[in-house]
Amino acid sequence: MNFNSTKPLPFKSCSNYTYNPFNQNLNNQNDNNDDDETPFRKARRTNSLNSLSDFKKSKFNKNDLNSNKSSPYSSDLESLPDLTDDENPTPESSPIKSISNHNLIFLDNPTTTNVNLKLQQLTQPPSHNKLSIFDIPEIVHKIVSFVDIQNTQLPNETSVIRRKPTSYKHALLIYGDKAKAQAAISDSNNFVAYNNDHQPTYQNIQTHFNNPLLNCLLINKLFNRITRDIISSKLYFSDEIQLMKYLESSTTTNKVKFQNPTYLNLHKLFHMKNAQFLKLISNIRFNNLSSLELFMCPKLQPPLSLLQQSSNLLKKIIITGSKAIDDEFCYQISLNCHDLNHLDFRGCELITDSGLYFIFKTNKNLVHVNVGRKNKNHLITDQSIHYLITNNPNLDTLGLAGTYISDKSLWEISQNLPNLKRLSLNNCLNLTNFGISSIFADVKILPNLQVLELCLNYQILDLTQLIKFKNYKNFNNFNQSSECFLMELCEELMVRYRDQELQMDKVISNNILQDISFFINS
Repeated sequence: MNFNSTKPLPFKSCSNYTYNPFNQNLNNQNDNNDDDETPFRKARRTNSLNSLSDFKKSKFNKNDLNSNKSSPYSSDLESLPDLTDDENPTPESSPIKSISNHNLIFLDNPTTTNVNLKLQQLTQPPSHNKLSIFDIPEIVHKIVSFVDIQNTQLPNETSVIRRKPTSYKHALLIYGDKAKAQAAISDSNNFVAYNNDHQPTYQNIQTHFNNPLLNCLLINKLFNRITRDIISSKLYFSDEIQLMKYLESSTTTNKVKFQNPTYLNLHKLFHMKNAQFLKLISNIRFNNLSSLELFMCPKLQPPLSLLQQSSNLLKKIIITGSKAIDDEFCYQISLNCHDLNHLDFRGCELITDSGLYFIFKTNKNLVHVNVGRKNKNHLITDQSIHYLITNNPNLDTLGLAGTYISDKSLWEISQNLPNLKRLSLNNCLNLTNFGISSIFADVKILPNLQVLELCLNYQILDLTQLIKFKNYKNFNNFNQSSECFLMELCEELMVRYRDQELQMDKVISNNILQDISFFINS
């Protein structure tokens, strides 16, 4: 009768040996004297138990236990060769017979016990000795950095693709459609862009959201410490009340300490005094500062120490509408900052050609420059702009609105700035009708130009070359599936533009009609 062995048999049942009579005598002595065991007997008993555990799951015949053949429950000594005389030669392999009826158990196969054990290990809470990924500073820093990149938006001036029309008539002249003109005038938050089909679309540029970076302060101490370090790398304020609360705070444990920020951005703080600004930055180092932006903060002037500390890494300076900075400040920039790529001095009416000359002479990697203004236009002329154009051939944005540049600077721009994408020439009263017509007569000039602003230049009467230039640009951009060329004109210039465009269309239509008539009649 076959059966599965679930428990090891008693040791006495497998202690008989057929090939040596001394083994039986020894075993009988073991039965009588269990307490008197020699080390040899103890070792043999241990080996026998091990052999039993190896075969405890095997199937075998019950009659094999009583036979003289070797059984799977025999001791390890039974594997020795038989010393009695026999006609058959001694086999080369072990005399233990392989068991035919048995189940093979592979350790790699998942059993019910192993599966339950693994599920138990997965469901158990992690031990205190093991580190979570949220306890590793490098990983936490990566997580918080991604949150900062995706959600933190520094206060800045929204980039307008196309300026809002000044009146409904102006909008109707631009778009030629009543519905689109009404939409452009009615919604002050929407600015006009062009889609791939070269049709105007409307995009809302104002977005309001809460920064999830602040929630990272509440997770644990490690998150709090790393989040504070990342927040402190960007010093920016756009609300004067919040800035005053920060300055008046007496406890330093509950506020972020700005040690060495990379960004310094103050946005539209019209009433903030320079003494408060100096108090804000008094205990801050600026060795890593790369961007300095004081947008519409008319009373603020950065100290000389700030420029000296950030001289190696400072790339971007935006100071608009300032009534404090002058040529002396520009001179200090030229001494300390030699690798600028973004310079914006719009509305800084104390800056003249002299101050800009020093900056343009020492910085030759400028990409974005805007020195436009509304008052004191005569203080910036061709003298400083000449050094800007000749020393910085990689310019892609140039704002010269309200300056006293002439056709000479316009000619230098067309010859030396092949990468220029946006050019602002609003209210440049020294530009002449002849200069505009002669320069833009070459339709292949400024191949990358996308936006041209010529508002308030009432002295320009002939716009036919500009019409041809725009038509050529739009035709090439349409074939290349690129952005449409935009020309910004004030309402009066737009009326002239449409009238002259209509006259040109009539001339072209008459020429086509004459050619067809000549072909038919001939």
